[in-house]
Amino acid sequence: MLRAAARRGIVDQDSLALIEGAMQDVDMQVREIMIPRAQMICVKADSSPDDYIREILESAHSRYPVIGESKDEVLGILLAKDLLG
Repeated sequence: MLRAAARRGIVDQDSLALIEGAMQDVDMQVREIMIPRAQMICVKADSSPDDYIREILESAHSRYPVIGESKDEVLGILLAKDLLG
């Protein structure tokens, strides 16, 4: 139905791709896309890249929570691609 709507111009290609992707994720379980809290690699907001770059390179994840005083205080997300020069 979605592809028929796209062919008729009701849904554009970007929206179609977004909806199809969301529908595929419905079949995934949380454990497939998340790691346990104890294994989270976080970046402290007041750290310099020299403090965390090695751990990020070794872990090879794509996103890292940026935290304040604890893992309960998530201030943002650092994308590993933003560290590429």
